[in-house]
Amino acid sequence: MAKREIPKSIRGRPAADVIHPIMPKYAPFGQHQKPQLEKVTHKARDLLNFTVMAFHTRRDCDLSKRQIAAREAFTARFRDRKQFYGGDPDVAPLDEFRHDVQCLANSLDEFFFFKLLGQYMKLKSGIDVVGRDPMGIDARIEGETFACKMRDDEFIQINVNIGSDEKGLYELSAIVGQLIHEMVHAYFLNFACDCWRCKKDRLNTVGVEHDGHGPLFLILHRLILTEVRNWGELVGDGELRMLLAEDCPGDSASKSAIARARLAIGSLTRQEKRNLNNVRSTQTKGYSIRLQSESKTVIVSPARQNKQLRMEDILRAKERREKQFRKDLLREGQNGVPNDGDYDDIEEDSEESSEESSHRSDSSSDSSEL
Repeated sequence: MAKREIPKSIRGRPAADVIHPIMPKYAPFGQHQKPQLEKVTHKARDLLNFTVMAFHTRRDCDLSKRQIAAREAFTARFRDRKQFYGGDPDVAPLDEFRHDVQCLANSLDEFFFFKLLGQYMKLKSGIDVVGRDPMGIDARIEGETFACKMRDDEFIQINVNIGSDEKGLYELSAIVGQLIHEMVHAYFLNFACDCWRCKKDRLNTVGVEHDGHGPLFLILHRLILTEVRNWGELVGDGELRMLLAEDCPGDSASKSAIARARLAIGSLTRQEKRNLNNVRSTQTKGYSIRLQSESKTVIVSPARQNKQLRMEDILRAKERREKQFRKDLLREGQNGVPNDGDYDDIEEDSEESSEESSHRSDSSSDSSEL
């Protein structure tokens, strides 16, 4: 039996020293709605849990104002601009269509990805900017995502076709579907850890290298799609309500992504398979977010969601108490009680105070599995 290869180091550090950081606490207000994630460092499943809890089945009262504004901007642009798609690209300058795609991507980034992708992602859209499938699985692909490094600049490149010379402009719904797909790839590619332990478990997380359609991709893609379909229901738009209906019928995960993942796994050599962990059941009860193996539908634990909302209520109550405390200090200062300069900083912006509070309280995390 061939000996498994275990790298001695990763990114210049001994493999034993690779530590996955604790996920920050998220809440849809103050500085808690602006989490800071580290590149290629977080466990993929921790990243999935953290991301899903910030949007899945939330009512408007549990969304941030920024998320609501992003949803409204997305649906407004989609409904206003979709009439110009699906025909001759010469009806308007191509830059107008590229601008549409960029604006839609910005809204998706704000709502689903904490507006973190934009600083690491470059988006190129146009006619036939993507064509041949580099893996040889399909004759043609309509989008691609990969990591790039140019001199000292590292970023994630997304290329998306908005049409072809043969068919003209695609329908805007098809472009949006491809855009969501590529942005999920970009999110995991940018923030999910690639240390040797995580690479060994790729079959159970983000998928085979250069394919990326693992179970966690399928889960996040499907839940984002469900949310965008709900936006269509909210604004009465049939195209959004039935987005990617052929590839993801009902509540099922992407059929094309599942097929590509199977082919990618099947193409691995015997040695490559030995260097990877065996595939585990996606229905393990220890996972709070999991994929049903037969129906390919996603199950999200209500207990995990309730835990997240309870934590947010605690943060909200603490922030209110601190604001009241600061007001009381200010009132005392105006009445001449403090005279030694102890409260010189009490008129700082309340959001900065909330940020300090969050840093003090962020020593623990709810990102571990239930």
